[in-house]
Amino acid sequence: MLKLYFIRHAQGKNNVNPNIISGHSKAVLLTAKGRKQARALGKRLDTQNVKFDEVYCSPTTRTKETAELACGFIRIFPKTIQYSDELIEVSKGDWEGKHRAVIYTPEVKEAMQADPYGFCPPNGENMEMVEKRVYEWIETTLLPKADQNLKIGIFTHSFVIKSVFRKLMKADRRTALNITINNTSITRFNYDSAKGWILDHLNDDGHLKLTNYWLS
Repeated sequence: MLKLYFIRHAQGKNNVNPNIISGHSKAVLLTAKGRKQARALGKRLDTQNVKFDEVYCSPTTRTKETAELACGFIRIFPKTIQYSDELIEVSKGDWEGKHRAVIYTPEVKEAMQADPYGFCPPNGENMEMVEKRVYEWIETTLLPKADQNLKIGIFTHSFVIKSVFRKLMKADRRTALNITINNTSITRFNYDSAKGWILDHLNDDGHLKLTNYWLS
């Protein structure tokens, strides 16, 4: 059985400025709070004796920082982390870095509401495209290892995790977009070649609610 731990990055500086459209934002750093969140995640993994056999990560700075800080607690070295462009956040194309109030006109909001999963910003991606690229990555990179009984950590982004949830659980598209994926939360899927996909955890950020996990 494969155990896939999809983990959203810790709080990035883009998360504390919600008026700006984010998307890829590859160079965004973690905030001081984000670094504490990543350490709390690492402490939890260590306390629960979760040692990943493999770690994959989006190439954005905020996911790299999260993975390196958390994995340090379970003695996984940065040089062993594998990076994949397929795990990067949904692209907002020409809208990235612009103010929401300027871009999200009534007409744009109406179009987004009419087809939230298929709506695509100019030169960007929609959720269908994210779902396709991420699931193809799962099929080619992870599923061939289904008989190896591995624990795999995957550090990525909220919309990636939502798209994985929709695909693997065959969920309604609007339902998938409306779930919450908090910073450093764990969403775990198990894959058994006989039983298929099983959702084990969704948006589990319990380590952020326990004060003994918050380290200086």
